[in-house]
Amino acid sequence: MIKKNSICKLIKNVKTLISSDEFRTKHSLEDNAFTRNRKLSFQDIISFILGLPRKSLPTELDLFFEEKDFSVSKQAFSKARYKISSQAFEDIFQMSTDIFQFTSHPKTWDGYRIFAIDGSDIAVAHNKKNETEFV
Repeated sequence: MIKKNSICKLIKNVKTLISSDEFRTKHSLEDNAFTRNRKLSFQDIISFILGLPRKSLPTELDLFFEEKDFSVSKQAFSKARYKISSQAFEDIFQMSTDIFQFTSHPKTWDGYRIFAIDGSDIAVAHNKKNETEFV
C-alpha cells in the first residue's frame, strides 16, 4: 500500500525537480525557452500536464491560472508545451518509481509481489492481417 508520506515526498521532490534551472535547461527544446519571466513558466506547464486535465483545455487552463489572476489561451499553452522535451516526463516518472520502490513495502507472497492483471477479451475483426498479427 502506498503511504501518505511517500506521496508527500513525491510531490515535494517533483516540485523541487521542476523548479531547478538544471532540469529546465536539460528539457527545454530551445536554448532560450523559459529563460525570461513570462505568464507560462516551465513549472506551470509541467504542473498543468501532471494534473491530468479532464475538461476542455480552455476550461482547465482558466481553472489552473485562476489564482494567478490572468488567463492563458489554448494556443499559447500548446506553443509553450512543444518547447518541453518528452524526456522530462520520463525523468519524473522514473523518479516517482524510485521513490515508491524504496519507500513503500508492498506485501509479498514467498518474496514475490502479486499483481492483478485484467484478462478481458477483445473482439478483433476477422481478416488476414489480424489473423497473422493476433493469432
